[in-house]
Amino acid sequence: MSVEEMPPAEPGAKGRSGCLRAASISCLSVLVAIAAITVWTYFLVTQNPVYRHAYNQAVLVAECQLHLQDRSSGVDIGDALERYARRNGKYPSSLDDLYPDFLDNRDLLRCPADKGSKGASSYKYTRPAMDAPDDTPVVICRNHPVLRGQEPWMLTLYKNGRVIIRPGQVKPELKAPSTTSKMHRQPA
Repeated sequence: MSVEEMPPAEPGAKGRSGCLRAASISCLSVLVAIAAITVWTYFLVTQNPVYRHAYNQAVLVAECQLHLQDRSSGVDIGDALERYARRNGKYPSSLDDLYPDFLDNRDLLRCPADKGSKGASSYKYTRPAMDAPDDTPVVICRNHPVLRGQEPWMLTLYKNGRVIIRPGQVKPELKAPSTTSKMHRQPA
């Protein structure tokens, strides 16, 4: 059988294997690139002190939020305040009044980011009236300087049990007074 007598190949049979091979190489290249970017990002975040500091501070913000409001466990400051108010007909005069009857763990009264003395609560508490609106701020935490040069993040627990986290604003740079004086034209 000569070359001229061979039956024609099925259309696209050879092309499919070539396309599949090219597609698999392209897919493999994309996967390798994604893996490389992932590894690079991991090392950038874990080895760079700025990113590491921001990550550690973000973890402390999350832990502080759990102190204020942890609906999964029911053991948080917001829940303890509500139970105190239901039992006594008023809110406590200080957060320290919640321990031990309404909070089992005194450490919940301290923000995880507060490295100060281990005494009283590290949260700013404002005693609300029983008939105060639900959007009344009750507990505020300002112990979270997430980024250097930025004011601390503020966590606010409202009377309705919601916690709002507000990022700090970048501190304005102090501007030196201008040393250039206005130039006066001399009459000609």
